[in-house]
Amino acid sequence: MHTSVTLRSPRRSRAERFVTATVLCVRRGGDVRAVNCGHLAPCLLHPDGRVEAVELPAGVPLGLAALTGEPRTVERFALPEGAVLVLLTDGITEAQDASGAFYPTEQGLAELAGTPAAELPGALEGCARRWSGGRTRDDVTVLVLRPAR
Repeated sequence: MHTSVTLRSPRRSRAERFVTATVLCVRRGGDVRAVNCGHLAPCLLHPDGRVEAVELPAGVPLGLAALTGEPRTVERFALPEGAVLVLLTDGITEAQDASGAFYPTEQGLAELAGTPAAELPGALEGCARRWSGGRTRDDVTVLVLRPAR
């Protein structure tokens, strides 16, 4: 049994429109296969509060692969026992306080390490919204995966 997940984030400006994505296949036991299409890197949140960015090649956004001669690559990594995989959009990472400082995403995740996986998305979004005084400049999506063992 495995689960496939795609997290997409549309980017828009007057001059361009494209979609970034991370496509994952999470297998029982914590084996993860991933293709990154220009999206933010996922993070591993360990039970001890350690936050580890998953190193994936950035890739190009969906619809723009023809502009590069390089094929997309499938990367593999393990989801360690007890850790959860956190994927999010830049509505979290780019939340700014009144002084313009960005939300400290890794620190915020570390502080939420004891939060049950099912409650983690809402808790992280709440922290980022409090940081920014309730203002959001972009879409906010948080997805937390904990594979069946």
